[in-house]
Amino acid sequence: MIAYMLSQFPSLGDSGISGYSYFFSSYPNPLPNATTPKIAGMLLLLTLQDHPPSALSNLLAPALTHVNTTWPSTFQITTIPEHHPSFYAWFQTHYDTSPAGLNLLVGSRLLPRSALTTNLTQSAAALRQFTTPQNVATAYLVSGAGVRTARPRGGSNGVNPAWRAAYVHATNGVEWAPGDATARAEAVAKLEYSLQGVRALAPDSGAYVNEVRIFLPTYVRISDLCFASRRRRHDRIPTCHLGE
Repeated sequence: MIAYMLSQFPSLGDSGISGYSYFFSSYPNPLPNATTPKIAGMLLLLTLQDHPPSALSNLLAPALTHVNTTWPSTFQITTIPEHHPSFYAWFQTHYDTSPAGLNLLVGSRLLPRSALTTNLTQSAAALRQFTTPQNVATAYLVSGAGVRTARPRGGSNGVNPAWRAAYVHATNGVEWAPGDATARAEAVAKLEYSLQGVRALAPDSGAYVNEVRIFLPTYVRISDLCFASRRRRHDRIPTCHLGE
C-alpha cells in the first residue's frame, strides 16, 4: 500500500500538492478504543495552496479508492480537512515541536518519478528495508515544478543535481546512547543496511546535502578535486557536489 501511495506522489506533486508523509512498519496505535497496540501504515500531512480543502480531497480520492478496493477491510482511512488563511497560519499550527539534543544519524535519498513508479514490488521491498532502523521513515513531497524546470544562470548552481528530478525526499534515522562507541558503530551499520534498497531504486541520485555521512562506504568526496582544479585567477567558483 505504501509503495502504491508513493507511486502517486509524482502526479499529486504535478497537481500542486506538497507536504509530508510518515510510513511505519510498527507504531503505537493512536486510534481511540484501539483493539491492537501496534499498527502499520502511513500518515500524510498535505497542502494545496490557494485552493479549498475540497480540491485536495478530490485529488486524493482516486488513490484512496484504489487502496480500499485493492486491500478491502485492511486499512482504516481517516481524513481531517483544514483551511488556513495563510502559510504562516498553517505554520503556527504545524511547526516542528520535536525536542532537540540527541544522538541521531540521518539517512536520506532523493527519489525521482522512475524510482517511485517503475516497479512497485521493488520499491515496496526497498521502503520496508528503509524503515528497519526504528520502524518509521519519511517521504517528503517537497520538490515543485519550479525546481525541475529552473534554468539557473550559467547552467547550474549549488543545488544538488539529483534534486532537479526528485519528487520525494525520503529520510530515516538511528539513535544511540551518548558516549557508547559500540552502539554508535551498530547505528552506522543499521543505517547503511537501511539505505541499500533506496539506493538501488535511484542509483544515479543522491542524498540531501546535510544528510551525507562520511563514514558510509559509499561516500565519495569530490569537492577537494573540484577546488584543486579551479584556476586561481579569472575563474568562477565551480559547482561542487558532495554526495554518497
